[in-house]
Amino acid sequence: MHAARRRRGDESLTFCSMAFQMPNFKMLNCPSSLLQNGGLILGLYFGSSVPTPFIMEIVTAIKTLLDHKGREIWTIAPAATVFEAIKMMSDKNVGALPVVDGTELVGIISERDYMSKVMLKGKSSKDTPVRDIMTTEVVTVTPEVSISDCMSIVSEHRIRHLPVLLNSTLVGIVSIGDLVRWTIATQKMTIEQLESYINGSYPG
Repeated sequence: MHAARRRRGDESLTFCSMAFQMPNFKMLNCPSSLLQNGGLILGLYFGSSVPTPFIMEIVTAIKTLLDHKGREIWTIAPAATVFEAIKMMSDKNVGALPVVDGTELVGIISERDYMSKVMLKGKSSKDTPVRDIMTTEVVTVTPEVSISDCMSIVSEHRIRHLPVLLNSTLVGIVSIGDLVRWTIATQKMTIEQLESYINGSYPG
């Protein structure tokens, strides 16, 4: 545990970075501009004259999230109609579908694509093939990429869905909702562990 003390009158206040054995995290000191990239903001570290915000980066690999979420993947062919894609999204309660030609990921189609490229342009979803509106420059990650890095990627590219590839094979897909839910659950667990530590019940 790393601590810094700051005097206030007769009181001695200790602000702790709490960098103890928590294997799913990495402690980072960083400027405020970086606090939106998937880290957990836990407090201020008074190690200098100016309080410095610190975060704990979630270093858990995205494959762990997939193991909990499930690896079932629904895909669509590029020759299928947009109507078929939208119906599948509705049936499976998902916001996007990887577009797969054989075993190769060739694109992704989302509800946003349908709204902006079909409905708002007065086209027919039953007459428009998926290949005409799908996004072909797909941002992907490997299973070993951390959840924090995935949060940074979706934020930087302004995307909502992130296919996961292993040796060019599609093994899963995560949404920004999946990442946010994992982060919130992890944050809750971290706060509980910090409270236990402060109350003296944390092991070690």
